[in-house]
Amino acid sequence: MSLPYRTFDKDQRVTHTAVVENKRLTEAMAMVREMQAQSLPAPRIRTNSERAGYVPNGRKRGRPPRL
Repeated sequence: MSLPYRTFDKDQRVTHTAVVENKRLTEAMAMVREMQAQSLPAPRIRTNSERAGYVPNGRKRGRPPRL
């Protein structure tokens, strides 16, 4: 079984443009990291009863005990 392949060019040069873009990427990643550190509180998830408009009105007394 033969697998497709390409030879790797070991004599690659890094251009000045790639270095500048990498520096900007570092600044952008630092900004994103700061934004993520300021995490927002988790959203309150409403139950199906709350979505339907149910409002609890406190506990009511049950039946009086039999004597």
